[in-house]
Amino acid sequence: MSETPGSVASILQPLIDAAGADRVRPADPAADAVEGVVPRLVAAPADEEALARVLAFCHRHRLAVAPRGGGTQLELGGIPERLDVLVDVTPLARIVQYEPADLTVTVQAGMRLGELQAELGRRGQFLPVDPPTGGEATIGGLLATAASGPLRTGYSHLRDRLLGMRVVRADGTIVRSGGRVVKNVAGYDMGRLHTGALGTLGVIVEATFKVQPLPEAWGCVQVGPLAPEAAVAPAAALEALLAALLDAPAQPVLLEVLGPPARVLVGYAGVAAEVDFAVAEALRIAKKVLGSAGQAAAPVSWDAAHAETLAAHRSGDDAMLTLRLHGPSSQAATLLEQVVREAAAAGVPCRYAAHAAVGTLRVHLGAAADQALEGLVQSWLPAVRRWGGNLVVERAPLPLKRAIPVWGEPPPALFLMRALKEKFDPHRILNPGRYVGGL
Repeated sequence: MSETPGSVASILQPLIDAAGADRVRPADPAADAVEGVVPRLVAAPADEEALARVLAFCHRHRLAVAPRGGGTQLELGGIPERLDVLVDVTPLARIVQYEPADLTVTVQAGMRLGELQAELGRRGQFLPVDPPTGGEATIGGLLATAASGPLRTGYSHLRDRLLGMRVVRADGTIVRSGGRVVKNVAGYDMGRLHTGALGTLGVIVEATFKVQPLPEAWGCVQVGPLAPEAAVAPAAALEALLAALLDAPAQPVLLEVLGPPARVLVGYAGVAAEVDFAVAEALRIAKKVLGSAGQAAAPVSWDAAHAETLAAHRSGDDAMLTLRLHGPSSQAATLLEQVVREAAAAGVPCRYAAHAAVGTLRVHLGAAADQALEGLVQSWLPAVRRWGGNLVVERAPLPLKRAIPVWGEPPPALFLMRALKEKFDPHRILNPGRYVGGL
């Protein structure tokens, strides 16, 4: 058994040998800390073979590793148990293969989403994922955190577009799952295993996706404010509106509830005539379901509405604590009403944004005593658990993060997750302590 070397000097040259000249540097406490834990060194391998050598060295010497892409979601997860080497994957940032006719693209994990979208856009295509973190997020980071955005309503989750993946395991072994074309995708879907695992089972280095033609037209309707005098509309009225919009012949690609005060944004994509029909139908439904309150419904600019929605999901400087509550979409309005009511009773500033069609509610809580914030978490967690959902803390001050369940209630399959961690990373070098159940 090889013990962890005791000094930076003892690992510096071996890491340089593994990663390459000018690819290893001392960590900057201000820029490189992960939830307050400062690594000893930062390595930025130029290719996956160098990355494999870095991980193999860290595996042999029990050095804890944290992968980093765009750094847009480093606050997600628990506080690291330990951290020796921060591995920067952004040098792995090229398109490996693009087949516009087949609607497939293979891209390295360090490529930023905005750069990929720009390249796809030149051929009239796009990857329908729009995380609140925006175009600075890397492809590997989006997969590792299972990030999604408003377009999930119409285009499903990013993992559902994943055809194949290359991953470097903790011991430096490079493995592939799936393929680069649809007909070659067979066998156990290892890509789904790594999606959302926060880099605790391996470092994603490449992914292949099914992409989408850009729609000819986009359209959007804003309904509300539904209750100008209140932070949120009555749950019954909001639930009826959301159900009617989802049951309509024209299916939305975006269905969001933002507030306070509560407003509904419903968006459509397709050919121009199709979008025009959908917008008119949404206006009709709002007036039918809400009566006089539905008169406030009006078409709005897609670009402006989409940008506003993304901004509403981002934490921002006013958020001390950001939570993501998951439950059945049928209970989204009821859960939202409870959240707003209890936050107000606790005297905690609250704003929210909900992916209503998939039952995901993001809550941003403003400055308040840790005790008040912890109390809200402890109230809302059992509420979503009763409906088979869960709660995830996306952002919190470190003292509060130590006191609250960052990943909510561990799932019944936690024993399987532990077994997989033991199999894939027996020395627990990959993001130790950051994932569900302290994995």
